[in-house]
Amino acid sequence: MRALSRGNHPSCSRPFDKKRDGFVLSEGVGLVLLERMQDAIDRGAPIFAEVMGYGISSDCYHITSPDPSGIGAKLSMQRAICDANLSPDDISYVNAHATSTPTGDTIEALAIREVFGKRKVFVSSIKGHIGHLLAAAGAVETIATVEAIRNLILPANLNLDESDDDDGVILLRQVTEWPSPRTALVNSFGFGGTNASIVIAECKS
Repeated sequence: MRALSRGNHPSCSRPFDKKRDGFVLSEGVGLVLLERMQDAIDRGAPIFAEVMGYGISSDCYHITSPDPSGIGAKLSMQRAICDANLSPDDISYVNAHATSTPTGDTIEALAIREVFGKRKVFVSSIKGHIGHLLAAAGAVETIATVEAIRNLILPANLNLDESDDDDGVILLRQVTEWPSPRTALVNSFGFGGTNASIVIAECKS
């Protein structure tokens, strides 16, 4: 696959950084409990966030590599925003799939720019903190986004020193206060060009 980092430095997982050379495998698991809003309200459950919509797509391009045009990632994000009955202007943060690969991060940044146009959106990937959990990555990164909403902060891109992917997006280099309304887009892409995106927002009920 030629996607694994060949370095062994603690900072070799560095999404969007010029020196990135591949992802760093890690282990973990995440569990997200979904419940109908009214059921949660009726039983007095603490509601951490609300899933507003989702979108999926398939590149149909290559067994491991994403389509260089970013069309699959773009469609996934657009469908999630549409399913949420929102517009790109309503999204303030993107938790990117960015795995620290030279090609993948650039393609995702391109797709994000195409979705949001001239409006710059905050972007970060927590894989610089925890590496790539593969099948568990989407769940854990969803949890991280929910926790960011609960704690009113935008997580930073760890190990991001210099980037050539920040044209048109705001790559977060430090933890930043997240003003309301807090609505995020979470991307999770897989080998073979499978793409999934969800829109998560603070719950106002």
